[in-house]
Amino acid sequence: MNLKKKQKRLVFFLPNFSLGGAGESIFKLSKFLVKYNFSILIISLGKNFYKKDFKKINCEIIEIESTRTFFSIFKLRKLMLNESKKNFEKIIFISNIHYANIISLISLINLDKIKVIITERSSISELKYSKNLINKFKNKLIYFFAKILYKFSDLIITNSKFERNYIQDKFHLNNVICIHPPSIKNIIKKNSNDNYKKIVNILYVGRLSREKGTFVILKALRNLSN
Repeated sequence: MNLKKKQKRLVFFLPNFSLGGAGESIFKLSKFLVKYNFSILIISLGKNFYKKDFKKINCEIIEIESTRTFFSIFKLRKLMLNESKKNFEKIIFISNIHYANIISLISLINLDKIKVIITERSSISELKYSKNLINKFKNKLIYFFAKILYKFSDLIITNSKFERNYIQDKFHLNNVICIHPPSIKNIIKKNSNDNYKKIVNILYVGRLSREKGTFVILKALRNLSN
């Protein structure tokens, strides 16, 4: 008798699921993983910009109605308690960005069946800089709780070596790994009939912060022969 293999459950939590890098990355990853017997649940606070796209690839969507991120803790815990009772081979909860990571770790206290992966898409070191007093207080609070709670995660993923080293050093943690964002490779075939030198225009959009690697890109360009 053929028994259907149990699925692994992946739960992605991103409070602000608007159009952008984080949402796009999660969608592309989900589109890939559903082909490999993963059951995927996407949780956001409020509307999910990619809702229709996720439904097309058979992902479940939950949009938590909460005016404040902090108040979503209880709703998120209730959802995950129900998830822990389902018959999955494994449940992995993946949170994105520092304030969401804090909410996730508080919500999942003592839910041992659920493995927790937290990710840092921006550098947590940025919390050291503030625009005003209110922003400064908020950032200090997030940094304080991150330093206390991150040790309860099963794995921390960063998208730069700088951020990995920063968390390891400041939080004294060893469960931190770096996974760089996948590169987009364009192959430009040179036309043999062209007798002029082509100029390649490069446009960078983003913050000029260290972890973005802008200066690494500039240094790398100097080593290109063509």
